[in-house]
Amino acid sequence: MYYYDLMQLFLFRDHDKSPSSVAIKKPKVKEDDKLINENLKHIRCRHCENIISDTNALFSMRQGRTSLVFANPAGVLFEILTLNFAQNLDIVGMPTGEFSWFPNYAWQIVICNSCLSHLGWCYSTLVGEEPSVFYGLILAELIIT
Repeated sequence: MYYYDLMQLFLFRDHDKSPSSVAIKKPKVKEDDKLINENLKHIRCRHCENIISDTNALFSMRQGRTSLVFANPAGVLFEILTLNFAQNLDIVGMPTGEFSWFPNYAWQIVICNSCLSHLGWCYSTLVGEEPSVFYGLILAELIIT
């Protein structure tokens, strides 16, 4: 079994739906918000456990997967999760489209605003693509609780 498949099993082991359908669908609105929040798993910074997002923010940017593997120009591999929402991050530097893993998107480095660890990148559209902004966070720098 591939690492991606193992991670999907971990992330969605409490659900009877396929990982891709769980990652894309939003929870149904219920009268009691506590019921919704109890089903979500927090995505945290591995270094300081700062809450960065939750599993509801996972979405597929490519190939129906919420987890993708890319190499930077130096050949370093990164497995990233794509999320449409993140918090407690600081964006570093100016946007650049150079070496972007997503055509028509510029990237900026994002760091945890608590411990300053590099957690991934914020992507913003250059030509009106949807989504206009999303995050690619490094799986090895995160914990899911």
